[in-house]
Amino acid sequence: MTSLSAHDPMLPIDVRLMNSVASGLFVLVGVALLAAVLLWLSRGKTNFEIGSILQMSERTVGKHLQTIFQTLGVENRHSASLKIVD
Repeated sequence: MTSLSAHDPMLPIDVRLMNSVASGLFVLVGVALLAAVLLWLSRGKTNFEIGSILQMSERTVGKHLQTIFQTLGVENRHSASLKIVD
């Protein structure tokens, strides 16, 4: 039995479209989470406080902050906060 991948041209167009939409939504949710973390960071919240507000672990907040710092080209919270104000 042969299985089809999600992007297989043999799949009906509506299935491929649904996979594409789901993929886009996943990206949007990820961007929204990073934006929310950045918002609370800019308001002076700690990782623990951000995690409590967004219902995620302190470690997850830290991972999101690593992504934000890398994207913004900064090394710390203060620089990230200043960067988004500019």
